[in-house]
Amino acid sequence: MKVLGLYRDLDRPDRFVWLRGFSDMAARKLALTQFYGESETWRTHGPAANATMVDSSDVLLLRPLSELRFPIAARTVATIHPEPENAPRVEAVVRLETEPAHNDFPRLPVRTDGPKLVWFNVFDDEEQQETYLDELGLPREWSLRLAPLFD
Repeated sequence: MKVLGLYRDLDRPDRFVWLRGFSDMAARKLALTQFYGESETWRTHGPAANATMVDSSDVLLLRPLSELRFPIAARTVATIHPEPENAPRVEAVVRLETEPAHNDFPRLPVRTDGPKLVWFNVFDDEEQQETYLDELGLPREWSLRLAPLFD
């Protein structure tokens, strides 16, 4: 398991976004089983960690459509388009799509509300983020304005 990015949501300060990657679904199941089911770390700290989370249900299981290059130290916009076939063709640092495979670790539920196309873009500052979102012309609720969790 690799942590690919840790971000805070600039519009919802009680939320954060994190991305972790696995080489395949079998590796995901093994890593999650070992960590959540067998590790002393989770047995010791899991209840306290869970108590800090307002909501952990807004989870997408994704697979890459491009090389995974997450710039951790940059302002980012993540756009989640609900109609992949109608999504605009825009430049993106990373593109992903929902993974159609069955979630084989049900203890961590994932959304199943249809296919999604997700892309990430990076910016120098908040003004660039806003300009991009205005020019993109999609409903704002489809995009997350993110900043590194640790500046």
